[in-house]
Amino acid sequence: VASADAAVQCLSGFVPDVVLADYRLRSAETGLQAVAAVRERLGMRVPAALVTGDTAVERLHDAQAQGLGAIHAAYYYWSMKLSQEALWHVHAR
Repeated sequence: VASADAAVQCLSGFVPDVVLADYRLRSAETGLQAVAAVRERLGMRVPAALVTGDTAVERLHDAQAQGLGAIHAAYYYWSMKLSQEALWHVHAR
């Protein structure tokens, strides 16, 4: 989603197992704000992680300060690609 408000709107009748949020959202919002809004709406500390292409150590500190993990976008892309390929090979047999 593009904003914290959009993330909260997705929660109608739905409780996510985990939230993956890009650090940079539209309108100068961050994934940190989106995760905070989701957690507030649910009234629980749903597990969450930031995905970011930003390599600044401050992003890691920002995430850790809110109890989130941080995943570098390049790593996330390749790990998802490898997982997808592994699943394809298992189901193609």
